[in-house]
Amino acid sequence: MPAATPGSRGLMLYTTAATTPMARRAAAIARPRAGTAQGGTGRTDRATAVASPREKPQWHSGSRPGTRRRHCGQVQDGTALVMLLPATPAPQAALSYRRMRGARPGQAGFTLIEVIIVLAITMVIGAVVYTVTRASFLLYDTQVHRTERGFSGTRSLDDMAVEIGRAGYGLGADAFPVFPGTLAGLRAPDAITLRSNPGGVAGRLKEDLTERDQIVEVEGASLFALGDDVLLVDQEGTTERAQVSLVAPDRLAFRSVNGPGGRLQSPFLPALAARVLKVREVGFYLKKDAPDTVVLARKAPGQAEQVLARYVGDLGFDYFDDAGEQMDPALLGPGFAPGGVRIRLRLLPNPALPPVTVPPLSLYVSLEPQSATIAFDAFAFHRVGLAGIIGQDPASGDMKVGMHGWRKSDPRF
Repeated sequence: MPAATPGSRGLMLYTTAATTPMARRAAAIARPRAGTAQGGTGRTDRATAVASPREKPQWHSGSRPGTRRRHCGQVQDGTALVMLLPATPAPQAALSYRRMRGARPGQAGFTLIEVIIVLAITMVIGAVVYTVTRASFLLYDTQVHRTERGFSGTRSLDDMAVEIGRAGYGLGADAFPVFPGTLAGLRAPDAITLRSNPGGVAGRLKEDLTERDQIVEVEGASLFALGDDVLLVDQEGTTERAQVSLVAPDRLAFRSVNGPGGRLQSPFLPALAARVLKVREVGFYLKKDAPDTVVLARKAPGQAEQVLARYVGDLGFDYFDDAGEQMDPALLGPGFAPGGVRIRLRLLPNPALPPVTVPPLSLYVSLEPQSATIAFDAFAFHRVGLAGIIGQDPASGDMKVGMHGWRKSDPRF
């Protein structure tokens, strides 16, 4: 085994495999000498030997003294580890260490110009990223705004077109299917009320009706229910909105919707072919929302008011006859129904979103013939209006046709 000289300043590590008795005795002799060097001799130039911790015997719990188990952590085959520490004094070694660190090149920091250049480059990159990101978000908001405006306008036109197309269904032209105004009966250029009778429910008065809550005999009274919205009509074109206030076998009572206190504004007589029609009224009109925003609203029976579009700039309706000629809205009334309606709608951009250009929308809708007037019983010199409803019986699933007719005198005879 090599030996360390007393004046050596390096760190030397010796490992020997103490497999022979002589090697084990050499290792045992080296340990006392290391202890003597660490003792109180006071000499600092001699090498100090420290035995490895692995040389210390590790005893297994429960075994007899003097025995060892061959497992992880115990010394195998008497291996000895001897380490020689430097004999240089501690202050001198620390000084030498500091000198070596101070002598290393490349330890200087960045200059001020280098820091300024790096900051400038970082700021330019940040400005470019911010500009691109902001432009992307602005483009996204603009496209969403344009899509929302187009969708709101198209949906509003489709909703109004469906109701205009079915106006007069099951009523007839003399029932005033298209009213150029509000549901309250006020004429307005930016509102329209559409009437139809989807179920084809109709009855004929057999007694004079002149008072509110007056019970009169009605043919077909069993088809009506309490609270139904109805339209009272006669052959002279008199129409009045009312509600069924009482139902009895073959008898009904009514209250006016337009009259004060529910009183009827006009009498309805069997001599004038008075009849009662169940009616469905849908109104489209403009109103102001809470923050003074003009909105397009829709009101249907049995439903809450629905806002179709916000920020409406203009809403108008043009009426045309069957020949395509434009009609004066003031002339519309019982017996004078238009053949088509053109809707004009212009929406404004939402002020809370990026500005966009919203083109005005327009749609022409033809009123499909829902009822017809035919010559009937020429010897009696009068005509009969005939309306038919085609539908499916919910109980049996069979297709059925419901029809009703009324007499209309012809003034030419």
